[in-house]
Amino acid sequence: MKKRYILTVLVLAVIFLTVVIVFSFSMHGNEAGTSLPEGLDKKFPDSQDFKPEELGEGSKDQMGFGKGFDAGGGSGEGSFKNSADECQKEQIAYSIGEFEHSQNCLSYTGQTCVKKELFCSARVSNLDNNISGNFELEFKEYYVEGGRETYFNSKFKQGFVGAKSSKNFNITDVVEGEVANKSFLCRTFKQSVPLRNKCN
Repeated sequence: MKKRYILTVLVLAVIFLTVVIVFSFSMHGNEAGTSLPEGLDKKFPDSQDFKPEELGEGSKDQMGFGKGFDAGGGSGEGSFKNSADECQKEQIAYSIGEFEHSQNCLSYTGQTCVKKELFCSARVSNLDNNISGNFELEFKEYYVEGGRETYFNSKFKQGFVGAKSSKNFNITDVVEGEVANKSFLCRTFKQSVPLRNKCN
């Protein structure tokens, strides 16, 4: 019984010494880890007291406070200017005028015209000083009855017009049947015009 008591005391003593030793080493390590070499703390001021001017010129450049950084996109390396002209297509200047139309009955049945020839014409003027090209017009044939326009047929005409030149565009058509007895007119519409580059 006495031996058992002594053994228990020895075990407790060993545990106590182990705890004391571990605690002592832990305290010593914390003190060594928090200390800085002399003068090193002066190189890194607290963030609240930090001022860019306390750093050297090289550090300012790297942080964007000094030369070599242009936030406004000026003439430095960070700026970019597109020197290429931006161009877009636009129609050249032109005019369409001198509209003419006529009709001629080719065949009658009694007093009724049953076959008629139609003629429509317009003059295209290319007003551009340099560009020539193809123009296309649409001629729409129609008649008026009871105050209402009725389109009967349409024909297209294409032609080349040189710069500062004019040209007549015309079509002919033959109408047969009862509709030939009506009075026809023509309307002219532009379909295509040469293009030019407009650059800023």
